[in-house]
Amino acid sequence: MTIKIVVEEVNVDVKTGVGAKGPWRIEEQEVFAYLADRKCKLHAHPTRITVRLEDGQLPYPIGEYTISPNSFYAGKYNSLMFSARLVPMRAAVK
Repeated sequence: MTIKIVVEEVNVDVKTGVGAKGPWRIEEQEVFAYLADRKCKLHAHPTRITVRLEDGQLPYPIGEYTISPNSFYAGKYNSLMFSARLVPMRAAVK
């Protein structure tokens, strides 16, 4: 199953602060995801979610995307981790 992500705006929400390791900055973009329930039935309406942008990354342009396979990686203790990276729907179809 492919998860469809729709970007309607290119606005970026910037959050900053100072923690034990010093200053930090997070940039996020609001998108809409067409998600499924536990039985893999798609919800009728999209869910508003945020996608974290990497340092220096431009916001995703308006359009339709899906989750890139390189969004998944092995984390600490080889556990499956996820950090959303989007690819245009047309590019994913190839």
